[in-house]
Order: sequence, then C-alpha cells, then structure tokens
Amino acid sequence: KAHFVGMDLADDEVSYPASPFAPLFRKAKAQGLGITVHAGEPNVPGAAKNILVALDELGADRIGHGVQAIHDAEAVARLAKDGVPLELCPWSNVLTRAVPDLKSHPFKQFMDAGVRTTVNTDDHGVMDISLNQECEHLIKHLNLGMEDLRQCNQWAREASFISKYRIEQVWPD
Repeated sequence: KAHFVGMDLADDEVSYPASPFAPLFRKAKAQGLGITVHAGEPNVPGAAKNILVALDELGADRIGHGVQAIHDAEAVARLAKDGVPLELCPWSNVLTRAVPDLKSHPFKQFMDAGVRTTVNTDDHGVMDISLNQECEHLIKHLNLGMEDLRQCNQWAREASFISKYRIEQVWPD
C-alpha cells in the first residue's frame, strides 16, 4: 500500500471476462487500493453488462471507457446513482470502433444523465492525441463548453486515488 494507490484491469473483455479476477480485486480493495476496471468498451452486444460485473464483483471505483453503457439504462442509472466516474477517451473510442465517429460519442449524453465523466487520452503514444486535443474534439463535435470541461476536471480530481495532500500539491483548487 505504501507504493501503490490503485489497481486496474484492462484486457480483451469479450474473450477474457473479469469475474475470475474478482477475488484479487476484492482483496486489493480491502487493503485500501482504488479499483479501475476497463469495461463496456467494445461495440458488441451485451458489453454494457461488463460494467455491472466490474461494479458488483470487482468493486470498481472508476470505469475505463464504458461507452457501451449508453445502451443499457441499468448501467447508466448505477453509474449515476453510485457516482462512479467513466474515464472516457473519445478519440481512442473512434479508433477502436467503439463508436462510429466523434459526433456519435455519448460523452454529453452521460453528463446529461448525471454520470461523472472525465476526459482522458487513453494511450498518448499509441493514439497520438493530447488532453487538449481531446477537449477540442469535445467542444467542436459535441458542443461542450468550458464549464462542462471544468466539471469533468473536478470529477477527475475527486476520482484520483492519490492522497488529498498529494492532490493539493499537484492539482490545487
């Protein structure tokens, strides 16, 4: 715990379900680690159910991607009710065909439904996009405003697994 603040599960969620990892993630959570699970990303039937597995079986504090939740009212309601943020990566979601294009990305729909959304780049080296460029895409293609982006940043800050002291050092109010 002194050197780690969280644990993340990320892989091919269709071929390799998350459930077998549940005991390990429950143990990590019991030790005070934050839990992120990449779930509900691929554009395949039933992908949104993986978000519920991540929440219920692995104890996810954050969901990586999760864009397919938009097709499952139960998943959207749970994310909103429980305040579990989605780490959304719009450009990555286009490149991986999780969504057809930026205009179709459900980012704003999630915000409107009360889901905490954060702006992320996924893998900068692979996706070749900066956080500023992601924000520009959201402004241009989904009509997000600066206040929307400020809110996303606040949710990201609140979802961080590092200590409050460290957050204040690197990301003051």
